[in-house]
Amino acid sequence: MARSVVSDMFVYIFTWSLKRQGKIGGKDMIVEIDESKFGKRKYNVGRIVEGQWVFGGICRETKSTFLVPVEKRDKDTLLQIIKDKIEPGSIIISDCWKANNCLQDEGFQH
Repeated sequence: MARSVVSDMFVYIFTWSLKRQGKIGGKDMIVEIDESKFGKRKYNVGRIVEGQWVFGGICRETKSTFLVPVEKRDKDTLLQIIKDKIEPGSIIISDCWKANNCLQDEGFQH
């Protein structure tokens, strides 16, 4: 039962996020970003072998969010999503992934 509830919640949030138009954040607003893999374990044991990578963000001030399924988690793919989904001038908080080091060159604070 718990698995179907989690799946239903993910589908609801993901669908709602896809319908949302516009960018989140803004000048001096904080946007947290990260990527995660949603999937399952084979026979519920061991490492995750199947799933979908999703890149997302949330604005701390407005609670606006975005979620985008991604095939590749490379610099070019994620940077394009950031430009499409986050207002320039936003303060971006992320993990220490090296690809995010270019955000200051793109009009964001990091």
